[in-house]
Amino acid sequence: PQIHNMEKMLEMVEGTKDEAYLMFALAKAYEDTGDLDRAFHFLEGGNKSLLQHIGPSDFSSNQIAVAKARLQAMKRTFSEPGFGNPTPLMDRSPIFIVGLPRSGSTLVEQILASHSQITAGGEDTAFTPVAS
Repeated sequence: PQIHNMEKMLEMVEGTKDEAYLMFALAKAYEDTGDLDRAFHFLEGGNKSLLQHIGPSDFSSNQIAVAKARLQAMKRTFSEPGFGNPTPLMDRSPIFIVGLPRSGSTLVEQILASHSQITAGGEDTAFTPVAS
């Protein structure tokens, strides 16, 4: 029922910046209901509406050129096999993940350990006396 009311509100805010925000809210609502086609429709509309209000004039031509150059460099780097490295590194050197508590080191370990050729060693407190 709320989605219907939100769609009716679109007529009232048409042509304003609020139109974009309402479209993004509708996209989220439709995503939550599982109607991804409708969600994408509102995401597209929200982006178009927002672009009309912020416009490319809000960015200097230099900023746009720098961003484009960075994107091109990333495309070149990550499109090559091995990310530009001619021969992948295939050695059995250990990988030490070091970090303070709550810094994300356990998450990094879990991500790496999800690879079939990496085994996690778990946490080691051998350096705790040194750190104290």
